[in-house]
Amino acid sequence: MKQNSKSMWKDEEGAITIFSALIFLVLLVFFFALIEGIYINTAKSRMKRSLESGMTSILADYNIPLWERYGILAVDKNYGQSSDGYFNVRLEGFTEDQFLGNGSYGDSEVTTMVTSVKTLTQEELYGLQLQIDEQGKKDKKENMLGMAFETPKSQGDYSDVSKEYSAEDQVEGTIDPRESLRELLQNGILNIVVENPEELSNLELDPEKITVNTGSIPKIDIFQEETFPDIMSMDFSNIKNHTGNAVAYAMEHFGWYGQEKEGKTGLKYEIEYLLEKKESDKANLEAVANDLIGIRYGFNLAYVLGNAELCAQAESIAVALTAEGGPLAIKAAKYGILCSLAYAESVSDVKALLSGGKVPLTKTKETFRLRIENIAEDSTGGSYKEGFDYSQYLMMLCVIRWSGGVDYSAIAELMEYNLRLEYDNFRLENCIYGFSAQAELDLDRKYNAFEIGGEDLYHLFTYYQVEY
Repeated sequence: MKQNSKSMWKDEEGAITIFSALIFLVLLVFFFALIEGIYINTAKSRMKRSLESGMTSILADYNIPLWERYGILAVDKNYGQSSDGYFNVRLEGFTEDQFLGNGSYGDSEVTTMVTSVKTLTQEELYGLQLQIDEQGKKDKKENMLGMAFETPKSQGDYSDVSKEYSAEDQVEGTIDPRESLRELLQNGILNIVVENPEELSNLELDPEKITVNTGSIPKIDIFQEETFPDIMSMDFSNIKNHTGNAVAYAMEHFGWYGQEKEGKTGLKYEIEYLLEKKESDKANLEAVANDLIGIRYGFNLAYVLGNAELCAQAESIAVALTAEGGPLAIKAAKYGILCSLAYAESVSDVKALLSGGKVPLTKTKETFRLRIENIAEDSTGGSYKEGFDYSQYLMMLCVIRWSGGVDYSAIAELMEYNLRLEYDNFRLENCIYGFSAQAELDLDRKYNAFEIGGEDLYHLFTYYQVEY
């Protein structure tokens, strides 16, 4: 007994080998666990980069017609189709291709989900406003707004200015100039200020195709008493705000009478629509013509009332027309004649503008064209050598109208309407400029010999967000 016990204690052969094997097995498990951990964390990092790359690829897949025509970067999440499921399919495809591209992750499976999007029409067209403002900064060059509203150094002269006259020029049998103007205006304003009214565009918008969710923006009445002095005091040569950017953008990307855009458009006179928002080209042009007459009327009336020679002649004619009516009737007739003269001059100015000519903002004796005795006959338009042209008056009108808030809804309506003429399923509300997404990864195990529970894949989750 003692001998066996003694031999047991003395027999130590193989102890170190057995101990080393046990330690090696523990180290081997630890080593493979370490490798597996590195593999998993590397996969997580690669998954995040792949999702980011996939989202960037989606944002690079911008709508080309929207960019080429209007300079707006956005992705049509429907890709011209009637449903938006394809958007997530493309994101998943981009992400999976990036993740599994080198073949290191075997049979791993990638699933993506778009969690939120920012469209151009959300938050009162905020996304569209941002890009219009940025594009407008590029479009607002010196030859746009700077020179457009710079006061001409010289008012110039007119090729056929009116002759000088005095109160003595009044003769018996003078026709009432107010009646002459009234008869002229019965033909309709467009028939007066447009040389060939039969050649005007007959395009009209289809209300059912205007699908942009728009909000109502207060419209400034340029005939309000408090508005006109503001026009006089505006510093148009230093417009650096959002309104100026929007005006520059609109003038760059939309057409107007005399400079219509090529291609398919719902309306030819687009700037006029942005100002008036009527359904037909003729209605918009007529409304703008009346607005411009209103602006010109203020300046022309100021000149007429301050011209002693014209006032004397008007009073002379008023006496002849209302001699039996008394002083009040004569005075009323006098100012009626002066107002008619200023209005007729304004009509002539707008006709000059629509004919491609220029008209100075303020008039002088040399540049005031009409004569009291034949108002209707002299409303023929014509161009000055110096002054503002029609496009510059349109810009002025846009600044005045939008000084209380740019009508981005009208801009959005025209964009969508025009693009839908070629791409019927296009909608601005489907165009995104930012979004967030999440990805789920079922990762193939690196070392299946150490799997526990019979699962072949690790289920991992990552979240990433891209916005601009």
